[in-house]
Amino acid sequence: GGNLNQISRVELMHKLARTEQPTSVPVTDMFCPNIPTATSRSVLLKNMFNPEDETEPGWDSELRDDVKSECEEKYGPVLSIAIEKDSTVSFIIRI
Repeated sequence: GGNLNQISRVELMHKLARTEQPTSVPVTDMFCPNIPTATSRSVLLKNMFNPEDETEPGWDSELRDDVKSECEEKYGPVLSIAIEKDSTVSFIIRI
């Protein structure tokens, strides 16, 4: 026996049953659900720093300012920015 995927199994079963192949359904007749997407005005930046490596005083405010200016260039005005010093989930930014 060869490797069978789902389609080849169905074709094999139809051949063994000696029935005609079912006609394929046109793509336009298939049901496509309308799944709403949630929009978010927040950006989460991960793995931006290692808390164990950052020992300079004020490193967090310097990094926060750099991230804020970069985000403002790409996404527009930044409403708020939070940094979690004790984790690798670095910044939560509201735009």
